Amino acid sequence: MDFFLGRIDGLSSEDLTTEMLGFILSSPTYTPYQRLFYSLVLSDGMLKDTQERQYEITTQMSFQEFGRPDMLIENDNQVILIENKFYAPFSLDNQIYRYYSFLKDNYTSKEKYLILLTIKDRIELYLKDIRKQFEAHLTSDKSDELINFCSENGVSFQTLSWEDIFRLFGAEDVIIANLKNYIQSKYITSTILKEREIAMINSKEVPMLMDKLWAGIDKIRDMLSGENYKVLRTTQSRIFYGFAVERFWGKVYVEYYHYSWLNYDTPYMMQIRSDWVDHNYRSQDLETHLKSIDFIYDKNMEYVLPIVIKEADIAGSAVEAVKDKLKELDNLFEQLKD
Repeated sequence: MDFFLGRIDGLSSEDLTTEMLGFILSSPTYTPYQRLFYSLVLSDGMLKDTQERQYEITTQMSFQEFGRPDMLIENDNQVILIENKFYAPFSLDNQIYRYYSFLKDNYTSKEKYLILLTIKDRIELYLKDIRKQFEAHLTSDKSDELINFCSENGVSFQTLSWEDIFRLFGAEDVIIANLKNYIQSKYITSTILKEREIAMINSKEVPMLMDKLWAGIDKIRDMLSGENYKVLRTTQSRIFYGFAVERFWGKVYVEYYHYSWLNYDTPYMMQIRSDWVDHNYRSQDLETHLKSIDFIYDKNMEYVLPIVIKEADIAGSAVEAVKDKLKELDNLFEQLKD
């Protein structure tokens, strides 16, 4: 882990995500994901990891006047050059053509792959820019002609999306999950507004609603505290605002969470993780017991209970739901201890 943190210290955007991918492709811990990644890039049908393919992986390697590609993957038979882009333009307006020329004129005895790694929404725009870089060799603006031209000159050019990588990985591994969340929140989330959303943005409606939601959490916390529940300090981030309630069996969070709103159609939820439950009350089948009182297993957050707002007074409505569920949780864990 220290080695991984050293790789990403101080980085952001393309550099950060490139180094995280480089770590995944280099570390023996991630061999299953390496096999899946190469299955996206190569057509040989062999599910082999980095070590089995005897690849050497370097990032930000300088090729002098040709540039500094984000990643180079190489063995005795193959070379794969990857350029990772989100929103940055191509350097000097001919970056991909320079990498193509470098591959074409070097590595004469190897299979050569040139890959643009980006998000799906950016592929067509970047391809348009790339076709301009090759326009002296092309007769149309069709991507197939670009791909065929590169192939005829010994370079396999292709695009690869981060969405396809994460779909194939389908992992709950902490590094992959954080890489996915970082890219999702910064680059994949759409910024295109619908007409009614533009009207909302250009009014006070959204900020007033958010103020009410955050104030609702504060009121719920104060109400519980006033009834002698042990509540911990409020914590917050860009997408989270909430507090923990301590019980004899552990703790549960009561929170506004952007994630909950997107996935469960309500901004409020209660959340429990297994490591928040005291070991004396942990059951080998905790999921089944929590499901029996309406908690949902969520692969990102473990156990969640969406709190549906049913009344105009959101704090009053939610606090009663929280108190009822705390009572059910207390009864459940009493039984589990027995």
